[in-house]
Amino acid sequence: MRHLISSLFCAMAMVMAGEWNRNEFFAQKLVASVPGILKQYHPETGRFGSEPWVCNDQNNMFPLAVAWWVESKDNSYYHSPELLKVIVKAGDALIDDMDEKGMWLFRKKDNSTWGMIHMPWTYSRWIRSYALVRDAMTSEEQERWDKALKLGFSHIQKYCKSNHVQNIPCHHAMGLYAAGRLFGNEEWMKTASDYMAKVVAAQDSEGFWTEHFGPVVSYNFVYIDALGDYYAMSKDPVVIPALEKAARYHASILFKDGTSAACLDERNGYNTSLTVGNPGFTWTAIGRGFLEQQFNLSAVKRMTFVPDYLAAMLLHGGTGETISPAELGENGFYLSNNKKLAKLTRGEWQLCVTGYACKPTTNRWIMERQNMMDIYLHGRGLVVGGGNTRMQPLLSTFTFGDTSLLVMDNTSTTPNFLPNIPLKWVPDSAEILREGDGLALKMAYGSNKVSVKAIPQTENTKLSLTFTLENAAEAPCEAHLPIMHKSSFLRLSDGTRLPLGEKLEMTAEELKGGFIYNGVRYEMPPNSRLCWPVKIFNQYAKDGVARKGSERMVLCIPLGQEANTSATLSLVEDSSTLIKDALCFMAADLPVTGSANCAVKVINVYGDQLMFIGTTRLGETMTLTMDVPEAGNYELIVEYLMAYSYGISQLSLDGKPVGKPYNGYSPEIEYDFPLSYGRVDLTKGPHTLTLTTIDRDSRATTNNQSIRAIYLKK
Repeated sequence: MRHLISSLFCAMAMVMAGEWNRNEFFAQKLVASVPGILKQYHPETGRFGSEPWVCNDQNNMFPLAVAWWVESKDNSYYHSPELLKVIVKAGDALIDDMDEKGMWLFRKKDNSTWGMIHMPWTYSRWIRSYALVRDAMTSEEQERWDKALKLGFSHIQKYCKSNHVQNIPCHHAMGLYAAGRLFGNEEWMKTASDYMAKVVAAQDSEGFWTEHFGPVVSYNFVYIDALGDYYAMSKDPVVIPALEKAARYHASILFKDGTSAACLDERNGYNTSLTVGNPGFTWTAIGRGFLEQQFNLSAVKRMTFVPDYLAAMLLHGGTGETISPAELGENGFYLSNNKKLAKLTRGEWQLCVTGYACKPTTNRWIMERQNMMDIYLHGRGLVVGGGNTRMQPLLSTFTFGDTSLLVMDNTSTTPNFLPNIPLKWVPDSAEILREGDGLALKMAYGSNKVSVKAIPQTENTKLSLTFTLENAAEAPCEAHLPIMHKSSFLRLSDGTRLPLGEKLEMTAEELKGGFIYNGVRYEMPPNSRLCWPVKIFNQYAKDGVARKGSERMVLCIPLGQEANTSATLSLVEDSSTLIKDALCFMAADLPVTGSANCAVKVINVYGDQLMFIGTTRLGETMTLTMDVPEAGNYELIVEYLMAYSYGISQLSLDGKPVGKPYNGYSPEIEYDFPLSYGRVDLTKGPHTLTLTTIDRDSRATTNNQSIRAIYLKK
């Protein structure tokens, strides 16, 4: 069995040399995570997690098994009898709950149920855990687990004989291969290998696997993970070219903060979580370069890693030379080989546009290809776009007809996704073009021809967007700019705050030609209007209702029906007059200390880094140290984050209070406008800025605070 474990998980030995080697980091983090996992364990039942219990709760056995298996001088859990008992009882809990076919009820934490299933994520972790601990189990325990796992995988093998490639059977095949190795079942191993060959053959030449038409983002990682884990066990060379193309695809759609573009995705909207890859990325140079780039992001360095991820990287990771994702494309421009995906980087702006176009489907899991552009501003995250949805024409780049005819249906679990209405909201074709120093998209909606051009200007602080109706239209045309929801208010040019409230619809004239939102000034075309909230469809909820905060603000721009009608608007990075030409200290980059009973750390919000103090007690402090390069009289300006859990604080400079107390409460997470604390005399060298919690707004849940930036203006 020792030889079997060595051959099954030989990746551990291979990562001990080479340019990519994070094993010590992964091992330390995994060991440190064990107490937290055990806090979720219920010894009377062997189950993990909170009610309602779901079979995926037992996935916790996998990181525990790896922690039990990894030999290290700092690992007190190595071959721990107590930890082994927890692992064994965790598997017994699965046996107690499975039916006569080895299936569990697919229940989600919202208590919705989706039928009986051989849950792939649970089975793959169970069998890999078993391979690590089997020799240490009693013969009675082995017999019980052997019987249950063989039952389950005898049915799983049937899924893997299908010619239809999907992410779930791909993961099943990886687990089936592990089971075949452990039980010496050559037929299972061959079935798994044959299915993996089908997965490789089904990959698009651009490096993704489609669920319908065109790319996916998050689901693509399922294929990469399964293929990478399978390769670690089998060393089957057929999967390496697929892993290389997949890593190249994901590297091409990264924004500067490590998140991925969403306009190209047919399944899911934009995800603010950072993409840190998986073992599949470790087996190619471009994949390791992707990982190296992501792990060098300050947000990732401070990230709390999921134990399951740490375990998988330890067991199935490879090593070798790296190719940086920055090497893709030329002069900040990347165009896919099939010319259906382009990304442009100019200064702090990044554009991603997609040429994938297809008709909507009745399948609730497949989104409409309607929003064709993402716009990202570094430090503010994704500001425009955010992906696709269903039954929501105001997220479409263009529409032809009355948008009120398409209404989102949250009354049925099987809504009519293809109503027979005189409205076109999804393009039939899209072509990507270079347009000077920017990008352009030409699209057709039936016989209606339109285009949108995006061109960074003025030292990349400004982005110009031009929407054009190129021929006489069959129905009134309207362009749309979906703006990501990141604040509960916007600001007018005169400084007035305008709450979004439950509903807002205002014209360009009413907004005096534009507004400022999330650090961007939007200069609106005449006759345009701003609408809030524009809701999206959640395919994962049976009623389709999306979580609060997923709504968009949408700038609606009517173009009419006459040919060659254009409307131009500008997005301008908002360097307010208050902080223009000021010396800027990003709080996350400054040395920090905190008092005893608080948590002081860097947090990631909207792709931006902020310094955070978390406390339930009054009187706690966070002190930042800034190094002033030149003595002088400065205006002290601070930019805060506001949130529902933020209290009232007092700022001190070099130990002396400055300005009035600051109330950080807001019903939503949002940036406040830069706040002046008046003029101060500073010497050259280090100075301290201390934030002290002094009170709590009656609506706030606690006393936290965050600072984004400190400005000194002469």
